[in-house]
Amino acid sequence: MPRGRMTPGMVAMPNKDGAEGEFRMAVRRFAAAAMLALAIACLVVVPTAHAATKIVGDLGIAAPDTLEVGCVDLIPLDVACDPSSIQTGIACGMTEMCGQDPCLCGKPDEYGACACNGLTTTYPTVTADSNNTSAVRVVYLFGKPYLFTLAGSCAATVTVTGSLLHYNDATATVQVTVAPFGLPDVGRILIVLAVLVAVVGLVFLIVRGIRKLLKLIIRRKGKADEQA
Repeated sequence: MPRGRMTPGMVAMPNKDGAEGEFRMAVRRFAAAAMLALAIACLVVVPTAHAATKIVGDLGIAAPDTLEVGCVDLIPLDVACDPSSIQTGIACGMTEMCGQDPCLCGKPDEYGACACNGLTTTYPTVTADSNNTSAVRVVYLFGKPYLFTLAGSCAATVTVTGSLLHYNDATATVQVTVAPFGLPDVGRILIVLAVLVAVVGLVFLIVRGIRKLLKLIIRRKGKADEQA
């Protein structure tokens, strides 16, 4: 029988190569359509209005105009801010809702910010800067600024800045005059030295006590091992 001809009793078999070709073509078309849709989605930018920090006014700040300090001294910088604290919301972190302006979560604080996780007390931050660090230095203890002096018969201008969420920053200047070296400064130096000696002695006693305790524990453990 000649090849390529079908007799009436023969059944036509499906073309396997043709089916696979059509399937591959369909996959390629689907991939091309998906890539085109992705490209269009990347080109279309949906504007998102993120919540800006609402400013309700200027922060009030009160600081002394002038200060007279000793040659060797450490004094707190007395600064008061108004308001002294505010209640702000604790955000839930859902940027798709709370990142909008206005907040869409339904629980904003009085400033319009997210308060899904309740409220917290926010305090002003006070910083200070001296224009003459050789005369007056600003140090921070427990988050509060202190003036530290180690030179006599000099002066410095200290700029104080107060910052609080939802308020504009406020500044104030303090004119600091440092007195000449005198007997009060000698007393302060002696007090500082006495405190340092006491601290060093206390640390030495603590270390010595810990070493004795460790030796005692090791001895008892050795005796227990021997008896066992």
